[in-house]
Amino acid sequence: MRSKLFVTLLLIISRLLCYSQEETITDITDVTKVTILSPGFGYEKRIAKYQSLYLQGFFSISAGAGYSDVVGFHSHFSLDPTLSLEYRYYYNFHRRQEHGKRVAMNSLNYIAPFFWSSFPKRNYYDGSGGVERKRRAIHATGTTIGMQRNFKSRFSLDMNIGFGYRIEGKYTDDDGQGQINNNQFYFPGRISFGIWLNKRK
Repeated sequence: MRSKLFVTLLLIISRLLCYSQEETITDITDVTKVTILSPGFGYEKRIAKYQSLYLQGFFSISAGAGYSDVVGFHSHFSLDPTLSLEYRYYYNFHRRQEHGKRVAMNSLNYIAPFFWSSFPKRNYYDGSGGVERKRRAIHATGTTIGMQRNFKSRFSLDMNIGFGYRIEGKYTDDDGQGQINNNQFYFPGRISFGIWLNKRK
């Protein structure tokens, strides 16, 4: 009787130990996800302890309206192809783990230098009232601080804000009166919703 009880307790303890080993997370991991607000696809690759590269291709929404003496009221709406690359350093892994909070699927806070290129389609005015619709590259670089949460339900939330420099080059103004250089410092901020596709953790 005692031997059966001993074997039963041993099996229960071994199962608990195995379970705890399976649940112990010591580092970040690769994450694949689909984004919804800005439709696209993202892949995050672990490159070192608490560090990753995050590559994302998506369509950013571009919309606007205005008025000028030359062409009157004008508006636009388009989905602009965009490619971004971030180096992420996750800085609060141990603190979240010590407080019993989720760290699986890189559900952490980060600092991220970034570079992105977008190809918006906009109206350009030729000075005689004509409008040309074309795409042109815009680039930006900078650093953001943010948080990513990949919940067990597969819902993904990613938010960040930072400081950067946008390189837009020269373009004709709304009245067709010459070239404007629109390179400038700016404060990027983004909220992204999506679904992560990895095996559940």
